[in-house]
Amino acid sequence: MIGFACDANRGRHHHARTRADSILVVMQRAVRRGSFDTLELMLRCRADEIRGIGGSSDVAKLEVVERNLARGREIEANHGAGALLDLQDSSVLECIKRGLIPEEQRIAAELYQKTRHRPYFVL
Repeated sequence: MIGFACDANRGRHHHARTRADSILVVMQRAVRRGSFDTLELMLRCRADEIRGIGGSSDVAKLEVVERNLARGREIEANHGAGALLDLQDSSVLECIKRGLIPEEQRIAAELYQKTRHRPYFVL
């Protein structure tokens, strides 16, 4: 009976870790795409959840994502919102096409990418 209880708890713990990891993967994709508005919203909604259900490695990954958000926001403060959008990413291009990303952000990304190398973010 004790072994079964341990197995049941391990299953719950594994599910929580998997959920935390899945959320972190989506956040890391947002960093790669330069979607810092989306990332900020995800962090507001899910950071506490990851801290609650994730292990120490998940929390460390979350802290890296939070630092990436801060760095991205610094760059956008100087070069305009959307400056870090990855204009090669099909989902970003689709959002632009559908009007979900404002034209001003697309222009900021084009200008920034013409004059700068894309910054390196730790993922």
